[in-house]
Amino acid sequence: MATPLASRPFFSNVQLTARIRKNSDRGSMNKQESAPPLYGLVGDGRLARHWSHYLSLLNLDFVSWSRRRPQPGLERCEVLLLAIRDDALADFCAEFRKQQGSDLRDRPVVHFSGALVIPGMTGMHPLQSFGPELYAEARYREIPFLVEEGGTAFAEVFPTLPNPHFTIPATEKARYHAHCVLSGNFATLLWQRLFRYLETELKLPADIALPYLRQITENLARNPTAALTGPLARGDVETLRRDLAGLANDAHARRLFESFVETERPDLALQLKGTPQWTS
Repeated sequence: MATPLASRPFFSNVQLTARIRKNSDRGSMNKQESAPPLYGLVGDGRLARHWSHYLSLLNLDFVSWSRRRPQPGLERCEVLLLAIRDDALADFCAEFRKQQGSDLRDRPVVHFSGALVIPGMTGMHPLQSFGPELYAEARYREIPFLVEEGGTAFAEVFPTLPNPHFTIPATEKARYHAHCVLSGNFATLLWQRLFRYLETELKLPADIALPYLRQITENLARNPTAALTGPLARGDVETLRRDLAGLANDAHARRLFESFVETERPDLALQLKGTPQWTS
């Protein structure tokens, strides 16, 4: 039986093979220069791959380490970047302290969780979606970072990164991240639902909806307050009633539809409640 993830050690005694990216002799570096530190990038998932690519594009030195592919040199890194799952952060730090004899207070430790606040670390959340394909350098450079107040400064960790960065109270992180999930992750699920419907029910190519998606995004970018269109924006109760009737055999989509109407236009919800089309 496979060892549970939480109980598997982060550091292994297996023979380690170096994979140090563009690492020069840093011992001779003049400490007075505003040179970037040697980064220790922990993780091998999607976010870690994007970070590895971005650091490489910027010709920054880093050691890449993961449990599946442990590499030597992590202990001498001046900054640790933890691009791992939220539920693995505490276990990694405990194992690092045990194996390396370091309490991690001798160097900046950065995690990229949008929701977690962890004593001894600084959260720097990249406000971006990281897909399976790597991006061009220009796309990475424009990613904004939301940094916890009271932690290590962004410029101290990334003295050469051009990315915009903003501070956020630690007490706001959970609410901030929930809004990111609602607008990004949940919206993606709704678009996936439309694509599946077009392909499976109407036997149409899903990409016919892409111009619609692009225009919605463009409208939001140009004028967020005026971007909403359709029956909800118009206050068109009759069209909303017909839409609800069209979802009669899809209880989940119907509840979502009703929830959006009730949340954003409670006046219209009051007109629809009590009709055969409204179920909640």
